[in-house]
Amino acid sequence: MADKKEIKDRVYRVDRINSYKILLETFPMKELQGFQEGEFRKSIQFMQKDDLIKTKFELKGESVEVILDRVPTANLIKKEKGKYLLEAKVYKRGIKMWFLSQGKKIKVIEPQELVEEIKEEIKDMYGLY
Repeated sequence: MADKKEIKDRVYRVDRINSYKILLETFPMKELQGFQEGEFRKSIQFMQKDDLIKTKFELKGESVEVILDRVPTANLIKKEKGKYLLEAKVYKRGIKMWFLSQGKKIKVIEPQELVEEIKEEIKDMYGLY
């Protein structure tokens, strides 16, 4: 359910809505002022919205076009013999899930807080096996 108090913390995808109820109450237009839909869409590709961060990561072996397609805000910083150094502005929780899904192809360099969270997650995953 949409809540005016939490409008900045929620993202609703039309293809995920099961039901709705029309109310007379509306959200104030001032909440939408300055909203940049194009920039938002580039950052929210992983269906997880939280802290927007700048991350730096290394891709090994794969084509860099795969990353640039999946992470539209990514910029190639450096390329050398099967390694690509990239940076991107993305939502932390979504990119963390995606980085983990890439296995050893991706190494996160920055921010250190994200590096530590990924290390902890890998340690917990290892404990399952």
